[in-house]
Amino acid sequence: MSEEFDMYKMICMVAKHRLLHMYDIAFALDKDITSVERILHRLEALGVVSIDGLFVEYIEEVEEGKEDWWIMVSTIDPEYYTQRGFIKVGNVVVAPFSPALAKLVRASDMSFTGTSDAAEKEWYNDYGGLTPIRYMMDAERLLIQAIKTREREGRGDIKLLESACKELKKAVIIAKERYVPPEDELTLDISLEGGFEDVLRLVKRYFRAKELEIIRLVLSKIRSTTPPEQ
Repeated sequence: MSEEFDMYKMICMVAKHRLLHMYDIAFALDKDITSVERILHRLEALGVVSIDGLFVEYIEEVEEGKEDWWIMVSTIDPEYYTQRGFIKVGNVVVAPFSPALAKLVRASDMSFTGTSDAAEKEWYNDYGGLTPIRYMMDAERLLIQAIKTREREGRGDIKLLESACKELKKAVIIAKERYVPPEDELTLDISLEGGFEDVLRLVKRYFRAKELEIIRLVLSKIRSTTPPEQ
């Protein structure tokens, strides 16, 4: 049963993020990477996801016009859903929309699909936000954007470098503490004072050190010496 629960949680994660690193899925679910990979290959065979190396893409066909969330507004057993990847938001339980979750919905329960700002916010504070590799890659994109802006426009954008460093720090905190920090906790670890080129060199060194730390921390949590669950 535990593997069934994990499978539905993986569907929720990939349906929401569309493309995820396998390490993030294992980390978010606090599972051994070998077990996660086995379940993901089952989902690939079912046509729910596509796997390319360590990246998992959501490919399930979704009817045009479907909204973002399954929202269970009436159920006598919310735990049935939360065990399978739904999260609690106020008085309801919600999950990212996926046709693969439809079979979970009990006929006696009332549900609909729709948008929800509250669900969107809570998702990233729950297991859906425990994705350090994704945040690390977002930080890399901001860093590359800052470099390209400098090359294209001949000026440096320190604000972009600041955003990149904060996004990377978020990834570090998640990898260390399994906790998604609010924006006001993302103070800078390095000074961004000075000329752009000097600051850029410092930021690149910071990235090299922190990215190695993130990978090391994530791997330490998803690799196990115990046999995977059968």
